[in-house]
Amino acid sequence: MEEEKINFYGPGLPRVFVQNLTREIIHEAVEVYINDKPDVYWVKLYHFVVQIDPAVINQLRAQEIELQQKYEIKIQQQL
Repeated sequence: MEEEKINFYGPGLPRVFVQNLTREIIHEAVEVYINDKPDVYWVKLYHFVVQIDPAVINQLRAQEIELQQKYEIKIQQQL
């Protein structure tokens, strides 16, 4: 960050990295994320993901696998 003379790495990454934990730099970084996507996708995701019970994700994944098997659908997963 020092070599690039920036206080944070911008949108495109699913995380916000800041050079220093100051109110101004964090505010600046969040503003860029808000302006990057009109629907404020990353900000919403960060806010709600901590409230999601992992059991819900596991249940949805099990349902997806069941449907794939039922209809013989093969979905390629990206690694």
